[in-house]
Amino acid sequence: MAITMQFGEGKLTIKRGAAESPKSRVRGSMEALLNISLGGGMVGPWLSGRIKTRGSLLMLLRVLPLMRA
Repeated sequence: MAITMQFGEGKLTIKRGAAESPKSRVRGSMEALLNISLGGGMVGPWLSGRIKTRGSLLMLLRVLPLMRA
């Protein structure tokens, strides 16, 4: 499963599927990503290899609050 979060003109658009050239990317198991969205931290899963990141880590840290349920 993949989603794309796109920011522009003061709004957020969420689409199904992966973007071709994302500025940042997070990959991981559904369990690891669900844990993050339910308030768990991102650093522990990242250090243990349960999630993988590419691109701008600063952007991912800024987007983290949007992932929370």
